[in-house]
Amino acid sequence: MVKKSKKAVHKKAKKAIAKGSELSCNECGLRVAVVSDCDCVDPCDVMCCGEPMSLAC
Repeated sequence: MVKKSKKAVHKKAKKAIAKGSELSCNECGLRVAVVSDCDCVDPCDVMCCGEPMSLAC
């Protein structure tokens, strides 16, 4: 019997939100401007109305 080797699965990390970007809430329409870069190790979700905000178009 031949065992199959498992390949390591690497999750793709989220990119940090760039300075000058705008986020918007899909529920209430609130818009937020990003005025400085974040030094966090892991990307953060900006929350509004209980849901993460998305990049504004």
